[in-house]
Amino acid sequence: MALPHCSIFVVALTDPQASWRSRWWDWTARWALIALASWLAGRLGHALAQDPAHAADLMPLAGVALAVMLRWGSACAPAVFVGALAAGWSAGTPLWLCAAVALGQTAGPWVASQWLLRSGFDPRLPQRRDVFLLISIGVLGGTMLSAANTAAWMAAAGLVHPVQLPGAWFRWWAADSVGLMIVGVPLLSWQLAPWRRAFNAANWPGSTGLLLLLAACVALAMAGTGAAASGARALWLAPLVLLCGLSLRNGAAVASSALLVLTLGVLLSSLNQAGELFGGPVSGANWVLAYLMACSALVLLPQAMVGELARLEERWQLAMEGSDLGVADWSLRTGQGYTSPRWRALLSDPDGLASDTLQRWLSMVHPDDRAPLNMALGSVISPARAGLRQEARIQTAAGWCWFDVHLIVSERDAAGQPQRVVATIADIGARRSAQDRQQLSSNLFMHL
Repeated sequence: MALPHCSIFVVALTDPQASWRSRWWDWTARWALIALASWLAGRLGHALAQDPAHAADLMPLAGVALAVMLRWGSACAPAVFVGALAAGWSAGTPLWLCAAVALGQTAGPWVASQWLLRSGFDPRLPQRRDVFLLISIGVLGGTMLSAANTAAWMAAAGLVHPVQLPGAWFRWWAADSVGLMIVGVPLLSWQLAPWRRAFNAANWPGSTGLLLLLAACVALAMAGTGAAASGARALWLAPLVLLCGLSLRNGAAVASSALLVLTLGVLLSSLNQAGELFGGPVSGANWVLAYLMACSALVLLPQAMVGELARLEERWQLAMEGSDLGVADWSLRTGQGYTSPRWRALLSDPDGLASDTLQRWLSMVHPDDRAPLNMALGSVISPARAGLRQEARIQTAAGWCWFDVHLIVSERDAAGQPQRVVATIADIGARRSAQDRQQLSSNLFMHL
């Protein structure tokens, strides 16, 4: 059978120049793409700003630069610098000032990316630790450095009065931070798998409905004028809830991308409609920044919490598989139950129907071993989480098999009646057979 990509290896071995040229073209195309994306992000930031000396509510370049360096490496920093330089120069800023500002806009994300990589940062943001690292290093580290550099050079150029320097720095830092969270997060977490899951045959109606409802709420809130303005402002609360639900359902990759599209659409449409958002100037309302950051937080936090739960679930499953234990969890209040795959395999119950409730499982226990189990469940004197451990015979496809049963009453009502029972079983058939053989040998020896 032919090896995959065999021709590529043959060409690389027989013609090193061809391999070098291929890599050179790949890097050239990548650098050109990064420079173009940085230029577009920089131009958008300049378009949203009131004047070159003041930052807009959103500076997308910060997010693009950090995402590029984390995903493709620090070697892409020169392409980011070229794009940032071209964006400033095309906006009419003096070339020397463009170069100084672009240097800071590149250095800040570069420092943050190196720090994040050394800290073991995962761009998919699957854990709370990754979200904390992104905020502490990206928002409170790299963007502060870029903002300080920009504010200092603006003051050196006479565009910002020295007395206004702290305010200018804060404004640039806030704009870069929003840009990092709104633009950087979807670029960092971008994967095809979440989108495929979100729009597969089972999930696409719910995902599409959430996205359409989100777009409708934003459109109605933007359209509210005059007497309807106060009611329209209340609609801005709906995207917070919808984005949280979208993140819980489909992950941060889908929810952050939806937030990015809506944010850019709102800002651009506001500029075309007298430049007002939420009843105030786009670049003058500081609480717009807080709103955008709140939206981003409600995208990231559910993603991190779901990731933590998935990680705990995986750890628990690995522990159960390593100990060869089957686990069942029955709710006596609702009649619903859970049985682990190993439980179903041990009891020859592939569908889990024979032991999906406590009573059905007890009917599988040997009559001689069933009484102690029923006594443990019926005891109202035992404290919460009390239980027992007993060896019992349970009916399987192979006949009566010995299991080590550990049964815990984990929840009781006010009267002390069991409400939730957790059980584990372990196959001890081999040990019981060995004990029986040893007992038989001892009896034979005693009768000799």
